Amino acid sequence: MIRATALTLIASAFVPICAAQARGLDHAIKRLEQFQPADGHRVLEECRTALRTDMDIGDFEAWVRLRALLNDAARPRLVRLAVLDAVAEKADERIAGDLADLASGWVAALSTMRPDESVRADNEFGCKAQLLSRFVFLLEDAPLNEHLGSRSETIDLLQRIIVDAPIAPRAGAQAYHLIYRSRAPIERRRAAAEAIVAAHRKAQSHHPLVLKLLDRASFPRLRELVNRSEDPHSFHYGAASALAHLGDVQIKDRLKQLSEKFTPVKRNLGGILQYFAWQIEVQDPAAKLLDFIASTERLESVGSRAWAIRRAVELGIPKENIREALLEHASKVEPKEFRQQSGRVVKVWPGLPTLKAEGIELGILRADDLPEVKIPAAKPTP
Repeated sequence: MIRATALTLIASAFVPICAAQARGLDHAIKRLEQFQPADGHRVLEECRTALRTDMDIGDFEAWVRLRALLNDAARPRLVRLAVLDAVAEKADERIAGDLADLASGWVAALSTMRPDESVRADNEFGCKAQLLSRFVFLLEDAPLNEHLGSRSETIDLLQRIIVDAPIAPRAGAQAYHLIYRSRAPIERRRAAAEAIVAAHRKAQSHHPLVLKLLDRASFPRLRELVNRSEDPHSFHYGAASALAHLGDVQIKDRLKQLSEKFTPVKRNLGGILQYFAWQIEVQDPAAKLLDFIASTERLESVGSRAWAIRRAVELGIPKENIREALLEHASKVEPKEFRQQSGRVVKVWPGLPTLKAEGIELGILRADDLPEVKIPAAKPTP
């Protein structure tokens, strides 16, 4: 009898709480449905808090109403972003899948933009770009990562975002990281990296994480792209760049031949292929990279020595050996003197600030190496 009474008391207390939550959630959604910019941030924050507090995980009825808000182009951008934030925290597998479908639709819409159209914060393209950027960052956190992180469909979506969607640069970089760190099979992630390279025909370099996902299994597909055209205007520089970075000796002679053919048409196009051929030669064998790093040889391509340092690290050359080569190069660089307006004479070592910053970032140089070379203070990420 006592136990039954206790259960009755618990139940009677639980019903009003649930009813209060339901009323709070319904009220918050109604306020968002009627929200106007003049209502201000305080009202928006109250609604956001109510969604996070009163919406249960996987509440599909609430999600249907909130999804309508996300899809409503007449709703203010801040409302749609707030809804996306809140729903991402309350997603079960079904809602997470629906969010991914919505994101796919945003990509499709953004990919239809005409060259004369622009992504502005005050138009629907701009709103979709911001929603998509926010979705990319939310993908890293629970519960979206738990439900979507290992899916091949998510890799496909991220690939399409990188290729087709003009989103914020930080969000684009995050998409690369999500593919690289995904729990999806390596074969699927490598296929995405190959597709990204294939989509960027004019690229002379690629995101480092794309290149890390490629290996010799990728060579046949990329070689096919390289061999498809001998026209300098349709040649696939992106595939050639990836193969050159990875040191594919099989395309070296072709690149040299095409360089001679492209140079009379446009000198810089021939020079690009010459640089790609050099990248292959300088890492065959890998120890040649150390010789180049230590030398004072200069190439037309800016950043060639910094690239050689990064590539040496990727190939597993001991960092102490790379450090010795870099310090040997630095010892051969002659400083230039400049007189400031104050009359003070300062010395500048051409190229060394960049190389020092690269060396420190990669863990090659120690903090007390090259003390006379000053590197610019890093600017905070906006």
